[in-house]
Amino acid sequence: MCPFDLTLCLHHLTDPGASAQCAKKSSCSCTFSNGSWIDLQALGYKDGTARFPDTPASGETFLYSYNPCYPFSIVGADNCKDVAMCQTGQAGQTAYYDLGDQNSAKFIENAGKLAIQYAGVTGGITRTSTVNLVCGQGETTFIAFGEDQEQPTFYNFELKSPECCAKAGSSGLSAGTILCIIFLCLVSVYLIGGVLYLKFVKHEEGVNLIPNGEFWMELPALIKDGFLFAISPCRKNSAYSEI
Repeated sequence: MCPFDLTLCLHHLTDPGASAQCAKKSSCSCTFSNGSWIDLQALGYKDGTARFPDTPASGETFLYSYNPCYPFSIVGADNCKDVAMCQTGQAGQTAYYDLGDQNSAKFIENAGKLAIQYAGVTGGITRTSTVNLVCGQGETTFIAFGEDQEQPTFYNFELKSPECCAKAGSSGLSAGTILCIIFLCLVSVYLIGGVLYLKFVKHEEGVNLIPNGEFWMELPALIKDGFLFAISPCRKNSAYSEI
């Protein structure tokens, strides 16, 4: 793939989160197969409250509260103690539903995107919430889409933040390896493109198909001359005029 397509090569080198397969490390962090990783700890509140409280969903009368990484509780709501996601009624309503805790968190691929999925039980009914993670610059946003019309008790959300972008990990490709791969990609493009140009535009044949053939044939002699020059002793002019 890489030696023949420079664009595709560079895309995979600069986008470590291109794949949505990510192995769970904790309730809010995971690692991709290439060593890059995502960690949402910076987004969660540690004081037992929700980072994103009472978020409305269009067309619903319920509100949704969410806190990545750390559990939170809603005062007076037995169903929403130490949860990651909770569904509550609007003003005047007392309904509370557990939509999942941190222990239930798992990283999944949802419509080609990385997502965290939680599960909670209220009244014997299991409810599942899925938070799509979107890499984005600027302010962190949380959107509640609410209950899935085709799958009752399934709820969809979106978390967009710089923290949702994959970071290069130490277990991934080293800088030297990346430079070598880029170099090989460039050499491949140079050779293949040069041969095709000389073949179909210049109508060359044989050794003349080698791009800059004369330079490459002279290169060994140039290297030899440079080496001999480098190791030859410097001679100073010892002749002086007599007074």
